Formats: sequence, structure tokens, C-alpha cells
Amino acid sequence: MDPPLAARPLAVVLALLLALAAGTRAPAAEPGVAPSPAEADRLYEKLRAWVDAQRETHHWSEKSIDRNVLLEEVANRVDQGQSEAAIETWLQEELAKRRMRFAPLDPEVPPDHRYALPFDRRVHWIVSARYRGYDAYALDFAMPEGTEVRAARGGSVARVVDGFRECGLPEERDWQSNTVTILHDDGSFAVYAHLQPGVAVVEGASVAVEAPIGRSGCTGDAAVPHLHFEVAALRAGGRIHSLPIRFEDGSGGAGYFPEIWSLYQNRPLAELLLRVTIAGTELSSGQPFPVSDPSPVQLHVEVVTPEGSLRDATSDPGTRYVALTPWSLTVDAAGRVTYGQRKPAWAALPDDVERGFAIVTILHRDPAGREGFFDAWLTLPASATSPAKPPRR
Repeated sequence: MDPPLAARPLAVVLALLLALAAGTRAPAAEPGVAPSPAEADRLYEKLRAWVDAQRETHHWSEKSIDRNVLLEEVANRVDQGQSEAAIETWLQEELAKRRMRFAPLDPEVPPDHRYALPFDRRVHWIVSARYRGYDAYALDFAMPEGTEVRAARGGSVARVVDGFRECGLPEERDWQSNTVTILHDDGSFAVYAHLQPGVAVVEGASVAVEAPIGRSGCTGDAAVPHLHFEVAALRAGGRIHSLPIRFEDGSGGAGYFPEIWSLYQNRPLAELLLRVTIAGTELSSGQPFPVSDPSPVQLHVEVVTPEGSLRDATSDPGTRYVALTPWSLTVDAAGRVTYGQRKPAWAALPDDVERGFAIVTILHRDPAGREGFFDAWLTLPASATSPAKPPRR
């Protein structure tokens, strides 16, 4: 089945840049007839403008391509009498090399590292795409724009692409995605793509695991808002291969790799027990609850105290409601759920997915810092012929 979210695998924006150089090996630089000073100035300015136009179009930083060093070499080649076509061919290949020079070739990547989730692990965003080939281990997490994205592993910010605003772009424009690439100490690198403009990190900065790096968005070749995440390595032939990884589950064991349309328990240990009801009927966290009427409903949240009594927390400042399936519902700060408020951006989702998933995550933190969590999994009447499956690990 084709992935309902990303229009195609993001073989990392960087891979497209390598493609610029494919089959265009520049010939050995042979000096030609030295141009006149006026002609040399004209050609240099034309090539400088081309480099700057490429940088502006792709939103590359000056640092990422060492612009001044690059232009010095352009000037040298002009002075040597190389043709404009030869220099442009060399530039295309050189730009691709410079964009990937942070990544060592064929690194030995230990398979036992455990990654954090690339967001607040209290919220279990759903994995919504399946990939194949070189991108077999890439993941798409369905989430609304503006969700905080965090580093799944510490490292150095190798590349930042920022400033793009459009999404739903055709395949040939998939590079127009705001992206952060973080290099790890074993030579692998993580890619966080389709971010909102306004990335929170800069190239060369060191980031710790779970440090904020930006916010999820819908930029580039993305049919709907989501976060694309993968860990990859540069292999022979300039190909970028996604790597199999495991997420930490708190057990100290093997961890897990998410399956499509599944939820995963990866939260810190809950210190508070939450009781959630709808019109007096108690729900079980993570278990389907049939909703007979698709009219708006009110979630009622109570905290079970150590003494066994109940404390109302529905409108408590420490209670937060998250629409885990933003294509099928909205929920306000007071816990009122409204169905069918799907934004047009989520129209790419198949009907059975839209009907079968209606989930609100409830987070509560009391003044002492103790936390409790609850997943209200609601099934609507329209899903009777396509029942939702409960979350699984």
C-alpha cells in the first residue's frame, strides 16, 4: 500500500544534490587562452551570480558551501582560460560534494544505539508511512504543524535548510523542504524534514539528545503535515542509505521500531492515575470506546488521589489535551471534542484511516511535578464496517 502521507520517500534532500553530479564528471582542468581582464571580469561575475542564485534558490548557507573559497577557485579557473561550460559543470559537481562532505563514506555504525523519539515522548504520534529500498527505515510521524521537534540523538548540526513555505510540491521539487541534518559520532546522520520555517539550530552547533531543533510543518514534497525522520549513512556511489534503528522504551532492552498506524508506550513512568469519562461512562486508556453520536462530546478528567478520592482536573492548568488524529477531530483546552473538523490538508488520508482513528491524548502534571497520561481512543459510527484496532507494541 502506498504511504498516505509523504508523496514519495525523502531520500534525504542531500541525495538530490548528489544527483546533480551524477554522470557529469568534470574533465581535467586544462588551461586555455587567458581571457582579457574585461572578459574575465564578465565571466566571473556571471558565474558568481549563478552560484549565489543557486544558494538562494536552495536556501543554502554560505558556510555549507564555503562560498568565498568556492568563488576563489572559480576565479582561478577563469584566469586559466577554462570555458564557461566547463566551469559550470565543475560547479555542479563541486556543490554536490560540498553539501555532503560532512558525511564519512561507509562508516561503521554500531547497531545497538537506542534513540529517543524526535518529539515529546509523552505524546505518541502515529507512524503513517511505509518506505522501501534505500529508505526502508525512514519514518513519517503524522502530526499537526507547529509540534516541537527534538533531537533523537546528540551530535553536530551538519546542514540546515530553512525558509521554504510551500508543500504538496511535485517530486522534482522535493528538495524544497526545511530540513535539519545532525551528524552523530559514529558517522551516521539523522534527517528531520518538512519543518516549519524558523529552524531553531545553526550549522556547526552541538546539540544534546532531546534538544529542540525546530517545529514540524508541511514543506516540500509533503501531501499533509508530518515529520519525516530517518537515520542514514553515506555509502559507495554517493547513495544515502537509511539505517535500521531502535527507539528506547525505558526497559533497558532491545527497544522497538514502530509499525505503521501503531501507537507505542514510550512515556516516563506515570505517578498519577487519571480517570476519564464521557457522559458518566468511564474509558480505558488506549482501548476503543464506541461513540454512538458524532456530536461534540465533553471529556471529564479526574485525578485519583493517594487516598483513593477523585479530584476534578478537566480544566486544571496542568491538564493538556492533544488531538493525536488531527484529521478526524479537534479538542479545545477544556476537553471538548468535535469530530469532522478535518482540515483540507489531511484530505490524502484514506477513508478507513480517517474513520478508524479518533484519539485524544491527555497529559496532566500536578504542582509537585507528578504526571499522569491517558489515551482516549474513540470510534465513530461510520467506522462500524471498518473497526479500529487497538494500539499495539
